[in-house]
Amino acid sequence: MTPLGLLFFVQVVLESLPVSSSGHLALLVQLLVKSGKSDFAGQLMVLDGLWNALLHLPTLVILALYFLPPYLPLLLRPARSWRLVVRVAVLTVLADLIAGILYIRYASTFKTIMPLWGGFALTVAILLSLRWCPRVRPGTRLTAWRAVALAFLHLPALMPGVSRLATVFTAARWLGFRGRRAFEIAWLLHAPLIIAATARDLLREGTDTFLAPLATPCVLAPLVLATILGYLALCLSGYLARANRLWWFAYYMVIPTALAFVL
Repeated sequence: MTPLGLLFFVQVVLESLPVSSSGHLALLVQLLVKSGKSDFAGQLMVLDGLWNALLHLPTLVILALYFLPPYLPLLLRPARSWRLVVRVAVLTVLADLIAGILYIRYASTFKTIMPLWGGFALTVAILLSLRWCPRVRPGTRLTAWRAVALAFLHLPALMPGVSRLATVFTAARWLGFRGRRAFEIAWLLHAPLIIAATARDLLREGTDTFLAPLATPCVLAPLVLATILGYLALCLSGYLARANRLWWFAYYMVIPTALAFVL
């Protein structure tokens, strides 16, 4: 597999799972260096910085395909539904503004606060805590204080190896949301941040820098494949979240934790 195809697979596919795609990419680079493939690892790191905006576009497509169809009828309903949409939108903006400020202020600090294996281990602990979540409280809804709390709980996800999806989903479950709603909230708070990051990169570098390569089959083909696999991965995550089984990924996370510790 080429470095570009591998990058698309790791970032786009694993982004849909509660396993930390960026942590897996860092682990992959370490494994390649350890095996003597420093050139391949270097190409992967360069591509990660170069294709940052393009890597976000498939994720946005995946989220739109998964979440929009069930909720499109909501936008066609009476004013009561629109009031709900506006309220949720305002709370989402509030949470994302706080999360964005925290990212700008503390990202560099949290990226060095613990080793990669420690972040993976924390993801294991976060996922396993889902087994002891309290029962869902009927009528639980996204309020201002819950939105702020979830925004601040983006901080652990700044550490290498800590899954943002696992962290925010688990926090929402502990706040009383059922699995399906917690999964939706986790992505609702993340999608605007992805859009903002993509827009920033496109404005800074120019759209041609990122979109022109899409005309190249060797770029478009792995990107399309990664998008399809990423959508299937999101479907799997959504199913396990609804079934209160997302903690199953904790068993898998033991593997990258052990590998990162050994390296």
